[in-house]
Amino acid sequence: MDNSGINEPPKILLVEDDPSLVKTLSDALKAKGYRPIAVLTGEEGIEATKEHDLSLALIDLKLPDISGIEVLRGIKRNSPRTEAIIMTAYASLESAIEAVNLGAFSYLQKPYEMERLLLDILRALERKRMGEALRASEEFSSSLLNNSPNPIIGINPDTSVRYVNPAFEKLTGFSSAVLIGKKVPYPWWTEETLKKVQNLKKLCIMERGKLRSFFKGRMGSDSGLRYLLHQWKAVGSSCITCQTGLTSPSVSVRRRRCEKLTTS
Repeated sequence: MDNSGINEPPKILLVEDDPSLVKTLSDALKAKGYRPIAVLTGEEGIEATKEHDLSLALIDLKLPDISGIEVLRGIKRNSPRTEAIIMTAYASLESAIEAVNLGAFSYLQKPYEMERLLLDILRALERKRMGEALRASEEFSSSLLNNSPNPIIGINPDTSVRYVNPAFEKLTGFSSAVLIGKKVPYPWWTEETLKKVQNLKKLCIMERGKLRSFFKGRMGSDSGLRYLLHQWKAVGSSCITCQTGLTSPSVSVRRRRCEKLTTS
């Protein structure tokens, strides 16, 4: 594995009571650019998660103090994002199932081929990297949604509300705690507004230019058009998300513009 460009090589914990095997594994890992950290007992392995930011743990199933399954459980408790591979000369279906259920990436029976182990290590580290990238992406997306000045709402396929951002709460006056899980009709929809939205739906058969002119004549821009069309899609077509286009700094101004826009 080429670790060029990575400031800190992945730290791999070896929990193995055979000194000769520890040396063999350590040399192989160093040759691939990893940083091995070796311990001889299970308790030491669990404690190592408190001292090091571990990418992966290689755990022998049969240890002098506690079982490798208990080590795996302790590592996942202290460091849930650390991947783990169980290695054993005493393989059983029961222990394999338990290891996988606890989150082990793989379960290797001794004697194993070094190339097979190195391949599993590569794949486990790739899964960890992809998981971290996904979490970072989700956190970034969440930050964008939460800090957007535009009201945003997420709608599930069954029409229930999945998400609303603070700007949407401010616009409607309803908190996310009240809105999440609510289905059509939503709390902010009255019979009157639903009727007006249906009227807007009929207007959608007009060609784009005429529709744009229609809204510009009433608001001076087409920003409000984006708001109501998206709201109609959420109600009528169960779209997953919709974003308002109302960007007026004042909530009262937004509401007046909305009312003016929907006036037939």
